[in-house]
Amino acid sequence: MMVHEREETNICGPVMPQGGIQAVETMLYTLDIINSRLKHFKIGAHILDDCDRDTYGLEMAVDFIKGSISNIDDEEYLCNKTQAISRKVISGVVGAASSVTSIQVANLLRLFKIPQVSYMSTSPELSNKQRFEYFTRTIPSDHYQVKAMVEIIKKFGWSYVSIVYEESNYGTYTTDFNTRMILKKKLNFRPHNMNAAE
Repeated sequence: MMVHEREETNICGPVMPQGGIQAVETMLYTLDIINSRLKHFKIGAHILDDCDRDTYGLEMAVDFIKGSISNIDDEEYLCNKTQAISRKVISGVVGAASSVTSIQVANLLRLFKIPQVSYMSTSPELSNKQRFEYFTRTIPSDHYQVKAMVEIIKKFGWSYVSIVYEESNYGTYTTDFNTRMILKKKLNFRPHNMNAAE
């Protein structure tokens, strides 16, 4: 999950009040409600913050997998030397928010056949089930957003369109996808890279 903002000088910046900590609180509240209705088992979460950085998110996923591999057996272990607790079963991963991070994490999780569900990753690239067979999402792909944009362009009779995008895997892939869709409709457009020097 993305709890902290990205920052250039540190790994993590300040807490994101909207979308960041709210998403964590919503997830924990939902788990409390679900667990209050369950009788024979409980659902838990191990929340990791990717700080809106794909490389840091990948590091968190590696640590998560290391921990889940060590929890494969069903033995019990002692917590505080007093209470025996069963090892936790890792069922899957919720996240990441960013498509760029989800792509990195999905490539790793597929090697271990760990399912991943994202609530915000919209890149059409993630729809490729040959590459991302263990990935799914609760939000539609940008494919549908692009189709709607093309329909709006056609409806208003616009003959020239500019696409502003960021230079990242997500921005480049989505712009290429937009380009193909717009060219299919024979519309003129000009992509503008937000990171390019003026």
